[in-house]
Amino acid sequence: MKRVLGVILFALVATLGFSQDYLDVVEKTDGSILKGIIIENKINDFVKIELTGGSVFVIKYSEIETLKKEKVSSSLSGGNNIVINNNSTATANANSSGSSSEDLRGYSFMELNSILSGLNLSKLNKVKLDPVLISETKYEVKSSVYNSVNKDSAGPYMFANWFLPSSGSFWQGDYGTAAATLIINLVGFAVYFGSYANYAYNVSNYEYDYYGDSYNDYDGSLDLALMVTSGVVLSVWNIVQIFKPMSYNKKYNDKLEDLLMFRK
Repeated sequence: MKRVLGVILFALVATLGFSQDYLDVVEKTDGSILKGIIIENKINDFVKIELTGGSVFVIKYSEIETLKKEKVSSSLSGGNNIVINNNSTATANANSSGSSSEDLRGYSFMELNSILSGLNLSKLNKVKLDPVLISETKYEVKSSVYNSVNKDSAGPYMFANWFLPSSGSFWQGDYGTAAATLIINLVGFAVYFGSYANYAYNVSNYEYDYYGDSYNDYDGSLDLALMVTSGVVLSVWNIVQIFKPMSYNKKYNDKLEDLLMFRK
């Protein structure tokens, strides 16, 4: 409770305005430290901080240990990126010939995992990671993040699609395929049963003359064609959508590899 009150107090003070010579510093409960500019602060919910390299992180209040302001030193005034991961500082200073020999260490596992976990493909496509930081991130960190958030099993979603069309895709987060499957099934079954009802009604009400010729001009060819067409479309689509989770997983994992600049 004291920590939360401290964060709220900091947020109120910060609204009074600070010089651009200061950076916001977020110290997390796991020991990670991020420096940048707080661009959004929703009291008792989250803080959104933009690092000087352009990366944006969303941190829940429950994950924050302390919030404070730090004066930017002259040695960092021309820098491009400042990020501290797990208590280790990494600074890239493009304009300083006497900069530290310590290289950028990139993102930490916790930072990448918090950004990428729980996203479906459409949201993953909107994620933008700092290319400099991600290129400097250790291979072991990228591998751990990939193994943590990738989609490696499509079986349960395929079974759900077989049992109830579109349910597996919806569960997986592939809302486009789920919506298309639902619409095609609704329209397809409406056409099929509508055509069948019309055909059955007209056939059952045929009247014939003495010579066996029908008084009814209905020949049923259109309704039969509609029944066959809708039946084929429904069968083919519902078979294809059973296997959609496999292609969805592949697209998801390919995008994840591109974001992490990582190949298994």
